[in-house]
Amino acid sequence: MDLRNVRVLITGASRGIGAAMARAFADAGARVALAARSVEDIGALADELGGSSYPVDLTDSDQLDGFIQRVEADDGPVDVLANNAGIETQDCMEDIAEDLLAQVLATNLLAPLRLTRQALPGMIQRGEGHLLYTSSLAAITPAPGLAPYCASKAGLTRFAESLRMEIKNTGVQITTMHLGPV
Repeated sequence: MDLRNVRVLITGASRGIGAAMARAFADAGARVALAARSVEDIGALADELGGSSYPVDLTDSDQLDGFIQRVEADDGPVDVLANNAGIETQDCMEDIAEDLLAQVLATNLLAPLRLTRQALPGMIQRGEGHLLYTSSLAAITPAPGLAPYCASKAGLTRFAESLRMEIKNTGVQITTMHLGPV
């Protein structure tokens, strides 16, 4: 895929994998739109890359409602949606706090589903687009102390695999990355 002038929206873009993805996409000529809770971090990175920043808390359904439409209203359609944001847990199931459990599922699984649902109709209508999901080896190889994380990433992986079958022949592509420890 030629990335020159392609608009790429990356969640979890404030640091780590997301920031590295933003730099790689920008280096390939893409116009990057960065989304994360860290307002200052994504603002600085967007300035560095000549992109735009969209502060958002992916666990807040009110902030997610219409998010893709707001991003597209600023600078045109999202050609690539990189669902990268994630929260990892390292607590045994009996010790994990209810609010952390909710945050893990909301960030790792529900937000990518909701953002995909918002971006997909436009991509299908245009006959092109790309959905990128940052999953984990934990989706296919369970580990103690990571049960909620493993479940959320396994759900994300199965979602992407099922969606790939649903949108076959629409021109929209899907990539799922199963990354190890970073």
